[in-house]
Formats: sequence, C-alpha cells, structure tokens
Amino acid sequence: MFQQTPDFKLTLKVYHGRDLPTRDLVRKIGGFSLREVSHPDQLLEEDSGILLLDSALRERSGGVSAWRTAGKWPFLIIGEDGIEHADFLVPKGWPANFTLKALEGARREISLLVHRKLLNEELDSEHQKLYQLTTIGLALSAERDLDRLLAKILSEGRRWACCDAASLFLIEKKDNKQPNLLFKLTQNDSVNFSFEEKCFPLNKMSIAGYVAVTGETLNLSDVYDLSARLPYRFNPSFDKGSGYRTRSMLTIPMKNHNQEMIGVLQFINRKSSSDIQLKNREITEKNTLSFKGRVVHLLEALASQAAVAIGNTLLVDQIQDLFEGFVTASVRAIEARDPSTWGPFLPGGRYDRRPCTCPFPLRPCPFRQSAVREFRDQGNSLRLSSPRFREGWCQGTRTRQTKETTQSRAQHSLVSLHALQRTTPAGLHGAPPRFPASQREE
Repeated sequence: MFQQTPDFKLTLKVYHGRDLPTRDLVRKIGGFSLREVSHPDQLLEEDSGILLLDSALRERSGGVSAWRTAGKWPFLIIGEDGIEHADFLVPKGWPANFTLKALEGARREISLLVHRKLLNEELDSEHQKLYQLTTIGLALSAERDLDRLLAKILSEGRRWACCDAASLFLIEKKDNKQPNLLFKLTQNDSVNFSFEEKCFPLNKMSIAGYVAVTGETLNLSDVYDLSARLPYRFNPSFDKGSGYRTRSMLTIPMKNHNQEMIGVLQFINRKSSSDIQLKNREITEKNTLSFKGRVVHLLEALASQAAVAIGNTLLVDQIQDLFEGFVTASVRAIEARDPSTWGPFLPGGRYDRRPCTCPFPLRPCPFRQSAVREFRDQGNSLRLSSPRFREGWCQGTRTRQTKETTQSRAQHSLVSLHALQRTTPAGLHGAPPRFPASQREE
C-alpha cells in the first residue's frame, strides 16, 4: 500500500510523543526512523522530518508554533483533528489507514520541497555561470595582448571546470605551405616544468590534430583506454617524463565568426576539488572526474568566445603591421629626397653621425619598444601631413609640456628620439649617450 516516492531516497525522521497510539505501526513502515520527543528544544539538534503531534504532546509543549520554529526545514506536522495550523490532519485516535496516508502525503510534500530547493540552487548556479561567461567575454574582447589573452582563456576555463591542466593550440599558416598545429601554451597545477612552443603536423593522428581537422569535440574519460580502431592516439611522452597521470580530457575546436578553424582548447583532469594536487597515479584515479553535462556546454561557449577574441587580436596585429608597412614605404619615399636625414625613423636605416644641433640639453634614457613605435608613428604622421616640418623641426623653442599643443608634444618627442639616435650609431639598442657635465640637465 505504501510506496516511497522515487524523488526522495533519504530516510526521514518521524518525531512523536510517548502517548501516540500508532507508533508501533509506524515502526513497521520502511524508510522512516522514529524518535520520541517531549519538548521542541529537542529538535534543535535533530534533522528535518515529520512530527506526529497528538493532543497530549501539544498541551505539554505549548502548541504548533513552538514545534515549527524549532524544526529544521523541511519540517511538516501531522496533527490530530482539532489542532490548528498543522500541515496534515488525522481523526482522533490516529486510525492506522489515515495515519499511513498522512505520512505518505507528508513524505511526498517533503520530496517536492527538497527537489524545488535543489532546482533553485541549480538555477542560481547557472545564472552565476552565465554571468561569469558574459564577464569573461567582455574581458577577452578588451584584451589586445595575445599572450595575456591566451593565458586568461586557459585560467578561466580551468577555474570553471575545476581542471588540473589545460593546453591551447593554434593553427599556423605560412604562405602557401601546409598549415601546422602550434602548441602555444599550457598550464598545470600539479607539475612544474619548462615549456617551449612546438609545431606539429596538422593531421588526425593526435587528439588535438583530429579535433582541428574534423571540428568535432572529443570527450575522453580516460586517454589510456582508447580503442585501437580510432584514428588518433594519445601521446604519453609528457606523462613518462614528468610522472604525471593524464586521465580525463575534453578537446574543443575554436572557430571564428566565419566558422574557420583557428585552434584547439584542451582541458585535462577535471578534479573533485580545486585544492587537490594530482601528484601521483593513485590520487589522480581517485579524484578525477569526467566532463559531463553543462560543464561541456559552458566550455564550448568559452571556446567560441575565445576564438572570436583571438581572431580579433590577430586581425588588429595584421592591420597594425599593414599600416606600419604603408607608413614606412611613404617615409622612405620622402626621406630619399634628402640623403642627410635618411633613416632616423626607419628600421635598419643608416644614422647621421653629425653632432646634434638641438638648442637644449637632453638626458640619456632607455626606450621600450612600445615607446619607439609611438615616437616613430608620431614622427611619420607629422612628416606625411607637413612636408615643411622636416626643415624647421630643430629650430623651435622649448616650452613646458603642460602648455604644449598636441603637435608640439609630438614634435618634442620626435626631437628627443632623433637627438638620441644621432648621438650614438648603435641607436636605441646601444649604450645611452653621455653629455658633458655642462650640458646635462639637472
């Protein structure tokens, strides 16, 4: 007659008073654990469950509200007829059939409450993950440095899926040659090792190569348990050299907005806890999990966003190189008219060794490559826009930087770099120039 609902498999506790007439009947029902109580304070250290509240127990304890406050959620009360605010009522005397039906209804109600709570927690977790996915997407789209971008992709993906390691491969295309698979970056929480970029032939023999060629996602629970009929194989060289144990692996293709393959993301050894380090084979086999369900979908979404971000970054770099090539060609044509000024802003150009004729002393200082590019871009842009600027750039007077216009600041930077390059043939990559004490700026 009485069947346990399939949604709730835990044993429920049933609390009752000493005068309950049907307690012996309840003991015979499976799935319940009986506990005799006499005061609500006894529930403070107990688990959730069902209270069978008879009239005698209510009179000794002070009513329904005291028990409901003390009970842990989910907590339901089956009361005798005449007891107000109970969740279920049975006739006086607690007839067996009514008591069993009330217990069945209470168990189903608790099962639904627990199920709803779990669904709400899962929904909150999904909302949090979607928010994180959106936040990471914005961060990836704003990053313009390729190395930092790739490192952020791996670290965020490993944090989401609680992975011990991850690797990233890019498809490298050179002219009309056969494309290669470039092993660009890897991360590992359990093993420290030196990493160098490597190129592999782009074919189906490796796991990453197979994903890059076919565009299929591979979800492997154990890379050492692959069928011999599969076209790809796992390369155990890293495991043999480091003592690491690779087990579960999720390999995802990265495609840009044109559905062109640009690389592969590989997540390795999903762990039961982020605090665990997989130092040996036993720990790995005990604490690694396979990639399932929503984790796979979230990592695929991350791979899609990462592909677009990588494509945008590479495109920006290509546009920058194209622009620099155009500006360099234009400046070469302009400089060719005056051999004495050839080369100050061209890579590999010869430097004029005549003494600097700047009207003010300059302080020696090193320049980063980004600063050199900025100086060169400013100088080239001014030269292209104002041909007369070259004739009079060294005749201006020095003013305070806070009062300079945009063009004056660019001219000042150009003069500083030009004077620094003219002072030493080694240019920016050589030793900094030295000035007599009388010419140094204090």
